[in-house]
Amino acid sequence: ELLRFSPGIEGEADTEKPLLEFWRTGGFAGMDDHLEIYPDGSVSLARKEFTTGFSLTGSELDALAALMEDSGFMACAPHYEAPPGSADLFIYQICWQGKTVIVEDTVIPAGLQEIIDALTSLVVENGPDDVIPPADN
Repeated sequence: ELLRFSPGIEGEADTEKPLLEFWRTGGFAGMDDHLEIYPDGSVSLARKEFTTGFSLTGSELDALAALMEDSGFMACAPHYEAPPGSADLFIYQICWQGKTVIVEDTVIPAGLQEIIDALTSLVVENGPDDVIPPADN
């Protein structure tokens, strides 16, 4: 017997993919935030050692989708790099509708700034105020 198909085994194709993903890393404090927003409004947030979940309403999801559409996100370049020698910058990565854009502070296109502000607000409002770096063991 070389191959057997078995129903009921969860595979990657069976799991729901996020509607939108957002990462914010770097900065002086070494932030590491990851936000996943799913089509049903559920949200997963990870900030260094902290993880939580919360939900967005249908109208909040609609507003976020409108923001993404109006921003020109799909026309953005895949990467915007800060000038060499820049320090303590945040790096943002946004994945939406199969497209990924990575942007660094100081070179954020105007259309993306509003998206970054909205997603960062979700992180800040739903995560701890001060994320302490993990202790060295």
